[in-house]
Amino acid sequence: MHYLIITPRNLEDISKKELQDKKVKIIKTYYRKILIEYKGNPQDLYQLRAPDDILIFLSSFTDIQHFDGKLSNIYEEINKVNLSQAINICKK
Repeated sequence: MHYLIITPRNLEDISKKELQDKKVKIIKTYYRKILIEYKGNPQDLYQLRAPDDILIFLSSFTDIQHFDGKLSNIYEEINKVNLSQAINICKK
């Protein structure tokens, strides 16, 4: 499952180091965000000290033309997302 780690400002490197020490697969680092893949118990992520927040990453969308006011494009993309795994994680 993919998670988006929200980090404190300018502490991305510290958060990244902590994730690497825990053998968490880092997919991509952004300003104040780290996208990870974690197959273990998501409750274990609460043991991390550096993150401000931990979110389940469901999907990313490209070319949805949201600036053109085409909400139907966003709706169609959201309907393609399988929420069952995220729902099961949240139920734990």
